[in-house]
Amino acid sequence: AYFRSQEAELIGVSMYTFNRKRSFELLSWAREARPGAVLLAGGPHPTHLAAEVFQECPALDAIVKGEGELPILGVAERLEASPDSSLWRHTPGLILREGETAPQPPVEDLDSIGFPAMSFEADFLDDVGQLAYLSTSRGCPATCSFCNTPEFWGRSIRFRSPASVLEEMALLRSKHGLTYFSFRDDTFTTRKTRILELMEGIRASSLHPLWNCQSRVNLVDEERLVAMKRAGCEFMQFGVEHASERVLALLDKGTNQGQIREALALVRRVGLNLGIYLITGIPGEEWEDVEASAELIRETRPHDVQISPLAIYPGTRLFERYRAEGRVG
Repeated sequence: AYFRSQEAELIGVSMYTFNRKRSFELLSWAREARPGAVLLAGGPHPTHLAAEVFQECPALDAIVKGEGELPILGVAERLEASPDSSLWRHTPGLILREGETAPQPPVEDLDSIGFPAMSFEADFLDDVGQLAYLSTSRGCPATCSFCNTPEFWGRSIRFRSPASVLEEMALLRSKHGLTYFSFRDDTFTTRKTRILELMEGIRASSLHPLWNCQSRVNLVDEERLVAMKRAGCEFMQFGVEHASERVLALLDKGTNQGQIREALALVRRVGLNLGIYLITGIPGEEWEDVEASAELIRETRPHDVQISPLAIYPGTRLFERYRAEGRVG
């Protein structure tokens, strides 16, 4: 009923590995309600497993590969120019059943995209608090073998300007009353000069927010952390992953135990709440490695610990290795 009421000619569905089955169902409903509409899927799962997604979802017309803003705009403009033709199928950045179109370069000026709070109204969301999860960059300087960020966003890291981030925070405060924010960048503290500029901007504003973020243990120092604390940061999370050097090497993490302990101690000394992510169930991991992670928790005393089994996601080097070895389909 919703699809019919919207009379949409273009419908896009975000798809992740964990929600792919529901996404297939949603696209089948869209096809039933709007037989002539162009149906697109985007996100990590269809980008990295296009052939499987096309096979499992007959309703789907095309997949947006990787970053979606420019391909979506291109499809919409071509449909508007020629609604009854297949001109939209020549849009760069698409994966079609018969092959890929020309590649779409990534958006270099992230400020040009805008941000969700500019267009989303409160009644559109299940919870307006969803808008408090901010993204101020794309990409990550690391190349961990269990993460698909490099393959999805590209090998370089791109940043929004501090002015753009402050504008979004101010709009969320004035329009929706939000005073607590969560920066969900893969590695929030990557560029030191940008962080210091953003922290100065937050302090100079009248927002007085509290917020949290996540980063890597080799990309923090006392100057950054003190500036963040003064600007309202109250909780910092690190993807530590493991306390065994050998297991970190298996994951291509690019960090070591000295960096881990130094960063965690520094966060506590500055006075921030500390959270760490750990992974277990890693092929090659021994019980003594698990005990080492347990000792790390006792030694560094984080306020929050999240321990997850290793997940082998499409688009990661681990997935490709497992597929080549016949361990995943």
